[in-house]
Amino acid sequence: MIFKAFDWTRGLILVRGVKRILLALLVGTLIGGCGEDGKTMIESEADDETQKENNRLKEKVARLEAEKEIAARELEHAAAAPEPAVVVPNKLTADEIEELYSQAGAFFEEGKYREAKEKMTQAYVAFGLLKEQDSYDRVRYLRRLCKISNKLQENDQTIAYAIEVAIHAVKDADRAFAYGLLGSAYENKGEYEKAIEYNEKCLAIYKKTLGPEHFSVAITYVNIGLVYKNKGEYDKAIGYYEKALTIFLKSLGADHPLVATTYVSIGAAYSNKGEYDKAIEYYEKALAIQLKTLGPNHPDVGITYNNIGVCYSNKGAKTKALAYLQKAKGIYLKKLGPNHPSTKNVQSWIDKL
Repeated sequence: MIFKAFDWTRGLILVRGVKRILLALLVGTLIGGCGEDGKTMIESEADDETQKENNRLKEKVARLEAEKEIAARELEHAAAAPEPAVVVPNKLTADEIEELYSQAGAFFEEGKYREAKEKMTQAYVAFGLLKEQDSYDRVRYLRRLCKISNKLQENDQTIAYAIEVAIHAVKDADRAFAYGLLGSAYENKGEYEKAIEYNEKCLAIYKKTLGPEHFSVAITYVNIGLVYKNKGEYDKAIGYYEKALTIFLKSLGADHPLVATTYVSIGAAYSNKGEYDKAIEYYEKALAIQLKTLGPNHPDVGITYNNIGVCYSNKGAKTKALAYLQKAKGIYLKKLGPNHPSTKNVQSWIDKL
């Protein structure tokens, strides 16, 4: 790490480039210490161990080599991320660092992501100065930094932190988290093939460790579907949405908001394909749930009315289109006001009829 003194009378230090330097060191360690010679040594040392121990060591080597590949491949992206200076109180105790972590969490829950990032970055840099650094704490801090950066859509920084999570992962859930956030960041960057690759890796871990019908598996199906939708591969998107829907229906019930959201996603994919009758079918399913669970004046209900109206407009069914678009407009005016983009958008569709 490189530190520059800053107002030592107040016990502060100015830290620049901590993340990139740490990442480079970690990548160098993995690349230098986990090649074929290292693998042979571990296997040789395990000759006298039980088969179970031998398998455990082999799995560890395979995992490290996989993470080495990720880190080496993505380092260029991570190193290019802009890194702001961070002012950190000097010589914080573990308890004081944990307090910063808690403050960052509170800001995150309030949607104050900039404030959350400042506190969390201070916590992580101070953690790096401790003589004894707990592996579980490191991963906890990195995961929160990763989530905050993702919320801010700071994609290169998200990638950098996710790589560090993967390198330091102490359990499968950490690796799944890292892969999922890498997928999200690459989707935001428009690098859809990489997004799919990492989401599929995340999916494989969840299916293996949690089972094929777990909620996290369904969410990952949705995430992959979204990437395919953004790629314009609507049939593949629908396939993944339907896999998620099957799990949601079984685990959450037919009237859960996530079921409605998935119906909307499927409807949107069919609409993008130009299959408006199918789109309307799924939008109507979503609408029935939304009216039941959210009430008739919720903005999400307005969005679904709008979507159905647009489909009817594209079909040339102007009377039906107008009826749905007017319902959407009424909700938008009441809940969002006349100057909201959604209100203006629905009015533009009405004007086209």
